[in-house]
Amino acid sequence: MSIPITRIKPRFNETDALGHINNAAMSVWFEVARIDALDYLRGGPRSEGRWLVASVTIDYLRETFHGTDVLIQMTAVTAGNTSLTMKCEMQQGDTLVARGSAVLVHVDMKTKQTIPVPDVIREALARL
Repeated sequence: MSIPITRIKPRFNETDALGHINNAAMSVWFEVARIDALDYLRGGPRSEGRWLVASVTIDYLRETFHGTDVLIQMTAVTAGNTSLTMKCEMQQGDTLVARGSAVLVHVDMKTKQTIPVPDVIREALARL
């Protein structure tokens, strides 16, 4: 079992003056994949807390273009006490175009304090 792949259909308005997909658009695509992965891991409704982004790193490896879908695969998701580290690869056709990682912190929005990673997510990760 693995986290399902997220498929992105690049839009023309996501291109830059050189005809490449803009790096800001790829950051948004990574966010879409993270949300898809969290939904999959939760297996249902959100936990009481919210996931806040603490860090994002994206390595742009090759040009990405409009006209061909981009597939985003989570390659690793690891849980800390109150955080998740999510790593992914983005591929267009047969070409690896980017790698990314993000650290998300689980926060109780009422108290603004970090809270533990939910058991449902830990259990889902253990099954992967």
